[in-house]
Amino acid sequence: MKTKPKIEIDLAKVEALASRLLSKEQIAISLGIGTTTLYSRQKENVEFEEAIKRGREKGVATIANKLVESAIAGNTTAQIFVLKTHGGQEWKDKESITVNTNVNIQSVEDLSDSDLDKAIKALEKKEKKESEEK
Repeated sequence: MKTKPKIEIDLAKVEALASRLLSKEQIAISLGIGTTTLYSRQKENVEFEEAIKRGREKGVATIANKLVESAIAGNTTAQIFVLKTHGGQEWKDKESITVNTNVNIQSVEDLSDSDLDKAIKALEKKEKKESEEK
């Protein structure tokens, strides 16, 4: 049985593609290989995985630098985003949740015999239904 020749993959190209923040599937397509080949190379070759990591880190750093430059240049949206993500607690969005509950608790002693009978019948009916469902 013949085996296919191993495709040479340029690690500099892998790093460059990863720096564009492409997914691994998109990197595979750009390299002209299948995702299975990409994942197997990644497992067998530490340099391959490192090229992807370095590329992603460079891409994120580039975007982060552009974002800060944009904020410094006066882009209000960028300023708000930078402050919310890096400005500490005072700049984070705060959520406030208010819960209003009204609980009507009635003592069994306060119930009439008729009301107690109704409550018991309702519980018995519920228990019977639950046991039939099992």
